[in-house]
Amino acid sequence: MGNSIYFYENYLDNIFLITNLCLGMAQKHEIKSSLELLKILREQNGQILSENEEDLSCAYTINNNKIVWLPASGGKGIVFEDEATMREVLKNGVPIEDDNYNPFKSNQEHLVNIASEINYWLKILSEKLDLEIDVQKDDTAYYNAISKKVNKIDPQQRYMDLFIPLGIFIGEKMRRSKSAHWQVEKKYGYRPYFMPILMDGNDNRYLPWYRLDQHLSKKKFDLDTYLTYMNKLGSL
Repeated sequence: MGNSIYFYENYLDNIFLITNLCLGMAQKHEIKSSLELLKILREQNGQILSENEEDLSCAYTINNNKIVWLPASGGKGIVFEDEATMREVLKNGVPIEDDNYNPFKSNQEHLVNIASEINYWLKILSEKLDLEIDVQKDDTAYYNAISKKVNKIDPQQRYMDLFIPLGIFIGEKMRRSKSAHWQVEKKYGYRPYFMPILMDGNDNRYLPWYRLDQHLSKKKFDLDTYLTYMNKLGSL
């Protein structure tokens, strides 16, 4: 009985110690808006400490050996108690959640090698719309059939379900008309990701998702209208 009490007390002591260590680490960094951090850097004459070549984030030293960490893009950054705390926290990833759903980040597995994943995404589009998808078809009647299927889906759900696969379908149409090829472009932020784009032989860049979210959010989506818009827009 005595040994049981001894081990139980040690168990509680260990739990208390671990909890305090976690709380201590949490208290040693604070998430702030990028505007607040830029103001702090100006007021305290922040000096560049390092730049991460992988995600282009920067760390700056300010008063009392504190560190300001800013991502390449994003509305928030972090103030760390010191450099050691920054390294300890960031080795497990950036402790900032994205404010909005990003379909590219959520589907990296099937986007990084996009050229070999086209059929995968066209199959997804076919399943979502319950319609045979054929990128070779160019007639208005076929585009109208796709639009009707899209419009059966609630506008708020279209972005989640169709943004990537429909963009791939549109991209395939553009790839053929522009004699372009698929490649990926690295985007920076709290957690960098890759976004598929199209490039032609003259290094012109085409983005099949340009304002697609806005068109999908309309009460009535019209694929033919969007394709006409993209063809007139040209490279970006």
